[in-house]
Amino acid sequence: MVGIVASSHSQVATSDTFSGGDVADIGGRVTDRLLGGSALTWAKSNADSIHGITSGRLVKSAATSQQQITLEAGNPNVRVTATFVALPSSGAVRMFARAATATATTYYAVAVSATTATLAKVLTGTSSGIAAAVAIVAGDVIALELVGSTIRLLVNGVVASEVTDTDITSGGFVGFRNTTAGATGWQIDNLTVTEST
Repeated sequence: MVGIVASSHSQVATSDTFSGGDVADIGGRVTDRLLGGSALTWAKSNADSIHGITSGRLVKSAATSQQQITLEAGNPNVRVTATFVALPSSGAVRMFARAATATATTYYAVAVSATTATLAKVLTGTSSGIAAAVAIVAGDVIALELVGSTIRLLVNGVVASEVTDTDITSGGFVGFRNTTAGATGWQIDNLTVTEST
């Protein structure tokens, strides 16, 4: 139900505050786990997928690709939460979960633009919104929660959208993907991946 705090969730699978200094390419970096969980390694979908760390925040380092970066959380029922310190100046960035592999383009996502966050279903690269867009501002804590067939968008800990969908039932990878090569300007901090119950 929209407007309530979401379901309970259990242990943190991994977390990343993007500490340890600036890097141009996050591929191969291990999560810092400062908010709990186990060490997981960031994987790139291909060589052009360039995301980095600037001043302790995840950023898109190059505008040459719309490819993705992922973590293998293992559980298809997760809550992926991050603080969107800055929103995209153009295009959108997807925060996604339930991808089958590091390169898979089928998953559930929250598409974050300069003014809104929207629950989406992506099937073999084709995205469709599955709920109305929700207004957001820079600094909001945005979460995508998947529990069975229930898909939720949370903003600052409160459910903003909730739908039921059964098209994607498995897949343990989570991550981020730009919707266009020019989707730049966003900055993300305090990522947690928590197993949902």
